[in-house]
Amino acid sequence: MTTFASCSRDRIRRRCTCRWRSWPEEVPERRKSCSRNPLEIIKIRLQVQGQLARELGTAPKSAVQIIRELSFTGLYKGSSACLLRDIPFSGIYFPLYAKMKKVFGGDQPTGGQLLAAGSFAGVFAASMTTPADVIKTRLPVEQRGDVVYHNIRDAAIKIWQMEGW
Repeated sequence: MTTFASCSRDRIRRRCTCRWRSWPEEVPERRKSCSRNPLEIIKIRLQVQGQLARELGTAPKSAVQIIRELSFTGLYKGSSACLLRDIPFSGIYFPLYAKMKKVFGGDQPTGGQLLAAGSFAGVFAASMTTPADVIKTRLPVEQRGDVVYHNIRDAAIKIWQMEGW
């Protein structure tokens, strides 16, 4: 399956004449991360709406209501936390995937070997970036109760103190 990011990466890679070739893989990932952040915020808010509606006995908000409520700048709230997760994930995943392709399949890996290489690299990268993912998920949620997160550092400290590693 061809994705927008892989097509962009291939297009950039063909023009790249430098020795170090991992940056073409990072450019589409950064662009994707920045464009995906508003969708992540809407998705997180919609997921929390069901629980919040049951607790308060109100109707859940729709995606359109959330967009109107947050406005353009609100949709990018927490984008630095999203990058805090996405940049290390990409930095771990792509080099590890390239290495695992060679380990599992040599010069001509089969589909199963590519799947194994991608699965190994994805699981490892995701497990290493889970703390950043927790912070990214909690920051844009409507705060209720005793815990209010003001920024990334504050969220990291409070989550660590209350829930541990």
